[in-house]
Amino acid sequence: MNQLNLNLTQQNKQCQESVNETNRLNSNLKETNGKLRSILRSLKSNKINCDMTTLTCSRCMEGWTEHDSRCFFLSGDAKKWLDARSYCIDKGGDLAVVLSEEDQKFLTKLIVKNYKSKEKFNGSWIGLHDMQRERTFRWINGKNLAKYINETGQETDYWVNGQPDNNTPGWSPEGSDCVVLVFELDESTDRAIKNWDDIACRGQRNYMCESKAFIME
Repeated sequence: MNQLNLNLTQQNKQCQESVNETNRLNSNLKETNGKLRSILRSLKSNKINCDMTTLTCSRCMEGWTEHDSRCFFLSGDAKKWLDARSYCIDKGGDLAVVLSEEDQKFLTKLIVKNYKSKEKFNGSWIGLHDMQRERTFRWINGKNLAKYINETGQETDYWVNGQPDNNTPGWSPEGSDCVVLVFELDESTDRAIKNWDDIACRGQRNYMCESKAFIME
């Protein structure tokens, strides 16, 4: 009788272990299924871009470039600042924000890579303006423009020499309240990344969008 009870106890233990393992596998399957459904939804909404020939996926939409867990898009057409921002928002992002010197170098190189020469490029809108108060520049995320820290630990900014100047063209009496990145050919020099200029928001310029990179687990 004791041996029978011992056998039953062992069988119950093994049965419980099997149940626990089955529950664990079911939980893992549900988690994996949820992730696959999330990826499928993202594929259908074009959040990520997959190459079916190489079976590789980008965390950004087609035509966008990843940097620092964000995706950036440099347009091939020109729009007014507000129209450019609307386009970026429609794509699930907004105009680009420069958070660091690494961001500034990345955006500058992206311009050089895509346009090669100054003659083919007339500036790209970013998400910086002083529409509310002259000389108080704010990003589209609501933060005021602050100094940056360069590679040597010193404070710096990225304005072209003499800018911002709030130049007021005759066709835009409100002045120059929106910021563009202009073209500097030699992106390896300090001067190259000092390429911000304030111009009239009603001007037609290329534009730089950004969005968060899709998380693939």
